[in-house]
Amino acid sequence: GKVQDDLATLKNGEVVQPQRPYHEVLGGVRLVNAQQQQFGLGSLAGHYVGVCFGSKASASCLSFARFLATTYERVRARAVAATAAGAPAMPFCVLYVSQDRSGAEFWEFFRSMPGTWLAIPYPENALRAEVSHLFNVSSVPTLIMIGPDGRVITAEGRARVLADPMGEHFPWSAPPVPVAAAASAGEGDGAAAAAAAAAAVGGEG
Repeated sequence: GKVQDDLATLKNGEVVQPQRPYHEVLGGVRLVNAQQQQFGLGSLAGHYVGVCFGSKASASCLSFARFLATTYERVRARAVAATAAGAPAMPFCVLYVSQDRSGAEFWEFFRSMPGTWLAIPYPENALRAEVSHLFNVSSVPTLIMIGPDGRVITAEGRARVLADPMGEHFPWSAPPVPVAAAASAGEGDGAAAAAAAAAAVGGEG
């Protein structure tokens, strides 16, 4: 059940890592962007990667993709400003793993996302299924955050992004602050908005 699933994600307070690093599974695949340009896996090197599982047929995926895209652009803008100020770079990239029913749906959905996002090509059916299995993805939308070292930061990326629309806690290694606690800290409006957004973007199995 759900409780057992939650317990399975924790071990001594740490996120359980998949049996194989995701970059080993992806191997020599050529990733694509919305312009159908191809990129090697090396283009993700040194990045924090949000592996996003979704489908155009899911209304909650459409809502979450728009929400994530806005937060993504905020994180990217903040990273550019920080780098210009001499701070360490924390580049962010999103890798879309399609659960769409057709190639046409995949392209329609993917092209509605930021042009800098990458995706596993839709014809790579076995690979997309293997990546889903690797991360035990059972519902969409799901966002897995991975650090530059290839280790999973959190499998609860979706909830953490919804709780932090400004991306101030990127790369979301810690659970979000409960709404009540945030309100008492003088952040009531933002926390309430995040809670309302979370309620509006429900998951689908």
